[in-house]
Amino acid sequence: MLTERQRDINGLVIDNIKELDIPPSKYKEAMDRFNSLKEHLEDGNYPGTNLLPDVYIQGSFSLGTVIRPYAEGKDSDYDIDVVCRLEQQKERTEPSELKNDIGGEVKSYAKKHSMQEADDKRRCWVLKYAPDSNDIGFHMDVLPCLHDQLMAEYISRENPYVEQYANTTIAITNRDEDGKTSQYNWRSGNPKGYAKWFLDINRPGFVFVEKEQKQALYEKNRDIYASNENVPDELIRTPLQRVIQILKRHRDIYFAGHKWEPHKPISMIITTLAAKLYMGNADRLRSVYSTLDYVISRFTAHAVLLEPIQFLSKDMSKLELIQRVGNKWYIPNPVNPHNPGDPEEKGENFADRWNEDEDVGAKAFFEWAGNLDSTFGYVFQKATPEEIPGMLEKNFKITKIKPKSQPIPKAAAISCFNVPHRERPIWPIENCYTVTIDGEATRSGFRTLSSRNGFHNIGKKYSLKFEAKTNAPYPYDIYWQVVNTGYEAESVGQLRGQIFAGSNVRMESTTYTGLQWIECFIVKNDVCVARSGEFVVRIQ
Repeated sequence: MLTERQRDINGLVIDNIKELDIPPSKYKEAMDRFNSLKEHLEDGNYPGTNLLPDVYIQGSFSLGTVIRPYAEGKDSDYDIDVVCRLEQQKERTEPSELKNDIGGEVKSYAKKHSMQEADDKRRCWVLKYAPDSNDIGFHMDVLPCLHDQLMAEYISRENPYVEQYANTTIAITNRDEDGKTSQYNWRSGNPKGYAKWFLDINRPGFVFVEKEQKQALYEKNRDIYASNENVPDELIRTPLQRVIQILKRHRDIYFAGHKWEPHKPISMIITTLAAKLYMGNADRLRSVYSTLDYVISRFTAHAVLLEPIQFLSKDMSKLELIQRVGNKWYIPNPVNPHNPGDPEEKGENFADRWNEDEDVGAKAFFEWAGNLDSTFGYVFQKATPEEIPGMLEKNFKITKIKPKSQPIPKAAAISCFNVPHRERPIWPIENCYTVTIDGEATRSGFRTLSSRNGFHNIGKKYSLKFEAKTNAPYPYDIYWQVVNTGYEAESVGQLRGQIFAGSNVRMESTTYTGLQWIECFIVKNDVCVARSGEFVVRIQ
């Protein structure tokens, strides 16, 4: 359950990110163009097979995470990724021949529709469509491939937990170029299996929002849809899909013109990590606010991997999100994995390019994650109602900001002290219950002080006892956070801000002059269900 402030911020974020959705009319246009191309490819002539090719959409259009192009970025078109799979045996087919056979049909389609000639890229053929009145266009990337039976069997054998997705594994034509010569080879992929994996994870969240969102889209687009049942599932957005849209847009803005723009995190990395974190958590991550906070905190927790001698905590390691084995980075494709440490080039490692140029891809990811953390940490914890719309506009580059009719109360906007050494909670915050802190301060020769609101202008050498009291039903875990500030603690390297496990009683002392506070968290099933707020101790 969100607090009133969190609900208001959640609404503001959703209202603004909706502006990045592909309009239903533009989505219909994209599907009409895809179906036209699909029909042409199915009617094509392909040496080596008489069977119809399997033509389907992959990527953000199939996952429901497409966003409006960023005009100031490198690519201001909607990018529609199309797979064209022929029924041929990999062992009897040259990748260059398959690439050219399908390319011939793509070229003939472009000529038939008076389009510019298709571009021949390393792995695909690119069809470009003329931009609309807003200077936003489409391009379709057509990926030639065939079914890879041997790889499907290998994946099923080595990774039984993904067997249900492995039978759609494909071999993709790839052209390596060194500036002088070109050499074709096969690369492995499984976009259809990946889409099924993602939508299986997304489905519980989809059930929560489907009816309401379809009705709203139908009401706004009666000229397109006969009823709410005709609204495509691909236009519905769960918290997971919204968060991926937010992360992709923030990435595009952050890296536009950046020295590391060529190394910005690819969408498959963002989508895979977010989906793995959402997996099994849809019932408690029902808001964009809680999902985004949860995902960002775990992105930043992995930054320790940049230092070879550092290790992830046990809780982070078991998630198997980002892994570093030796000097190599791994984010395996969940349905076509290159297993960490495997020297053979089998499966897919989405972080393969992180292993180039002195780990610049990893450095770019974690620099961006740090910016995400500071940006949304400020929005979630400290920003005033007047600041939030401007911050969203800055980070999403949306000119149309929709103010909420009920602004965030000013009194609720200031929630805590924002110091850089204060660790952010790693759990989603859903305040279903309450927890309070009873404080007691004792010092020899002085009377004992008791308070539930904090100790102000207290001296040094006091012993402090904090007792947490909660109405949350057991079982649960108790965590504490002690944060101190001030020159004395900083000068001797004793600034604190970590979150640590404990019992219902915590003992501390007043050692350094400055502001100190303690906070208690009640955690059930990896969700913070109660948070005390700051118990402030001002030491003079």
